[in-house]
Amino acid sequence: MDKLDKDAVRKPPNTPHILKPHHIVLCTIITLIYPNSKIHTPSFMLHMLRLLLNEISEVAEPKPWKQLMKEMTSGPKSPEGEKLIHAFKTKHMELYSPEKLGGYIHSSLPPLFLDKPDDEPSTINRRSIFGYFLRRCFLSYAKLSWAGISQLSRDYNAWCMGERLQQDYKKIVDDPLSLSNRVLFRTEGDNASWAKPDSYDVWQRAHATGEEILATEHARKYFEQRFHAGNDSGLRQNALLNLVRMHYLRNEYDAARKILLEAVQVSRIAGDKVVLQHCTTMLNRLPDPERRPPLNEIQPHIHPLEILFDVKKLLEIENEQPLSASFVKIIEAMGLYDRWTETHPDPDNEPVQWAQHAVQAVVWHAAGCDRLADIEESIVIAFTEQGSSDNNRLTSILNKAYKQARQGLYSEALAALLEPNVWRRLTLTDYHIWAEEIWHILALRAARRGQDRLFDTLKARKPTGDFKPRHYTLYGKSPDLSKIDEALYEVIRMKDCDQPTSSLQPLLTALWYSEFLLRLNLYRTSAILLADMGIEFGLTNRSRKIIDDILPQIINGDDLEQRALACFVLARGIIASCNKSPEALRHAIPYLHRAHEDFELLEMYRAAADVEYLLALCYHNVHLNGPRDEAALKHKATVEKRAALEAIEFDDETSQVLDLVEEVGVKLASR
Repeated sequence: MDKLDKDAVRKPPNTPHILKPHHIVLCTIITLIYPNSKIHTPSFMLHMLRLLLNEISEVAEPKPWKQLMKEMTSGPKSPEGEKLIHAFKTKHMELYSPEKLGGYIHSSLPPLFLDKPDDEPSTINRRSIFGYFLRRCFLSYAKLSWAGISQLSRDYNAWCMGERLQQDYKKIVDDPLSLSNRVLFRTEGDNASWAKPDSYDVWQRAHATGEEILATEHARKYFEQRFHAGNDSGLRQNALLNLVRMHYLRNEYDAARKILLEAVQVSRIAGDKVVLQHCTTMLNRLPDPERRPPLNEIQPHIHPLEILFDVKKLLEIENEQPLSASFVKIIEAMGLYDRWTETHPDPDNEPVQWAQHAVQAVVWHAAGCDRLADIEESIVIAFTEQGSSDNNRLTSILNKAYKQARQGLYSEALAALLEPNVWRRLTLTDYHIWAEEIWHILALRAARRGQDRLFDTLKARKPTGDFKPRHYTLYGKSPDLSKIDEALYEVIRMKDCDQPTSSLQPLLTALWYSEFLLRLNLYRTSAILLADMGIEFGLTNRSRKIIDDILPQIINGDDLEQRALACFVLARGIIASCNKSPEALRHAIPYLHRAHEDFELLEMYRAAADVEYLLALCYHNVHLNGPRDEAALKHKATVEKRAALEAIEFDDETSQVLDLVEEVGVKLASR
């Protein structure tokens, strides 16, 4: 291929222009304003020019005639402006026929952008946006046949009378076959059908609403259009990559792998190194039960989000990697982002910078630094667009809401997730994540209250997604728990069965893995359970020492359930180590009060009743009858409240929340 042929292929296509009724409307406004622009007030001219720029730029759907008229009248008032608006209001009545329309265009448009005699400048600079718009409309009209002019006249009158709907108006077929009756003089751009964005718009809507067949069809259709003068668009690999991402988000890994192999081959043939790198890193994302997920290395065209995704692989306890490796990957992703913005400038790069903050929040929480995690989540929520479909923002909001629920603020957490700005623009994939998080908060509250019957009702209305029953009940089946979670589950289950000796080995396993992998939250829980087991075996002094060592880390209340359990175990250890002496009982009472307040706030009434019973015994043995009777009455009320909650099979508030979640899903799917 010689140089001329290469230039012909690389040359961008001429954008075809179709003269539409709203273009004529804008032309009439310009012709009414500019010949007498000096007589209008500056504020009125500013209002009209802003209105024209918004419409001419076509960054949104064209406004109907009545809405345009309403916006014109909403501007600053002036006598000259009122005359102009009145002239515009009746202008379409003068252009009632094709002859009148043609005469108006030929007599009114050229004098505005053509140079005047005696070297006088034109009224409107022909290279300005208004001059370019007028010339384009004039040339598009000059190309029309009589049938095209007649159709334009009918459309213009119907548009001004408000008889035609906007969604029908914008559907104008533009292909060589339909031009034979509409266009008399064809240009080079009219002889071929060039790429249009409509298919991509349909693809995005179908992807957001979960219509797989429609999304697949229009994704391929968009990238197979004619973008240049060559025989092949050379962009087919982009369509395949978009389809791979769609299947990946829907957890359809087999379909994603099948299309991804095709995308790799097409990218190599097309020589597209960027898409090929995306496909290679996507292959590393797909789960493979036969091997550990590979980590990505920094390469010229690798996206920073792929390096950041390696943190998810490193956080999986089965891969046995300490949290220090996750922080190393975060630093690599931050440096790669700076280079990526320089070598691949793109407006979509800006939201990517907040992804590392969202990931840091997850890692800091796993490390037991909940305050740092809250700061990182607040950064993401503060600097991302409110009401957007940004997954970083959604992830941070969901994590923050679940932490609120863990702290006993169930209503506040549900209210935060049910805010319209959270779910308004979600895709159907993100909607399932959002709905699942709401369900988990409801399930957490029911499990803590001991509402097994209500929990069974909740399971019948669970959204699709990951669910591990062992996080909520002692006798569920969850084969996918991590080593630490599985070990802690066995410890708690054996304790419930009064078999502490059988839980020693799982407890030591949980302690070893949580300490080695730096999962300090899980390590603290394991240490508290170890101290509780020490009390069962009579090692009271050692149990007190264990709790005293970790109590400064949890006393600030970042995890209320952890603090309540630690205070309860410490109080029991104090009482047991001092042979129930009055001094020991008085020393233990403040810890019991703290545990009782936390369990009450978390609505864990079974644990609260145990604390109240022990508190009543302590007051009795130190001869404080008033506080003893008060604690006994609280114990009785808590037992009755717990029994009433356990008997509930249907809850109005829970049902209303789930109904609202379903209604939101219907609205999002019907967009």
